[in-house]
Amino acid sequence: MQNPSTALWQFQPHPDPVLDDWLFEPGSLTARLKALSQQHFEVQPLREGWLALRADEAEALKVDITTTAWVREVFLRGHNQPWVFARSIATKQSLEQSGFPLADLGTRPLGEVLSLHESFVRGQLHTCRYPAQWLPAPYNQRPAWARRSCFSKDALQVLVCEVFLAPLWQFQGLTIPEA
Repeated sequence: MQNPSTALWQFQPHPDPVLDDWLFEPGSLTARLKALSQQHFEVQPLREGWLALRADEAEALKVDITTTAWVREVFLRGHNQPWVFARSIATKQSLEQSGFPLADLGTRPLGEVLSLHESFVRGQLHTCRYPAQWLPAPYNQRPAWARRSCFSKDALQVLVCEVFLAPLWQFQGLTIPEA
């Protein structure tokens, strides 16, 4: 099993075209999930607050591992099933400088908020086999495919990671290669 501290985020297509299509979706994942669910979509907050960064997150944000950051974890649900586990992170300093309301989203999708602020620039998408240990139960039994990118606007950077869970593939009747 892969050590969570050494998860390899990379930019490369996956050989499976369906998985590749989801991993490199250029538009709003929220909009795509809403369309797939025929508007039977919701955000289920799991936890949020000032939490410790993982080493890979600190590296992606180009900050020290001890940097204080706001972390928001949610399930993006379609038809009452968790389809995507999302983890969004911004440093305390960048949030204070920007006034961005990451802590006030509640059940509102972050993707919706980011799309309203057209001045956000999305960085390159990276993918990985997301370690099972980083996933909430009951999805922490095996790795899953994930993507992440950093959205920037002035001094604010929001690192957004989206992990595709088995119920998404099952809903579509797809067999996706195991991570």
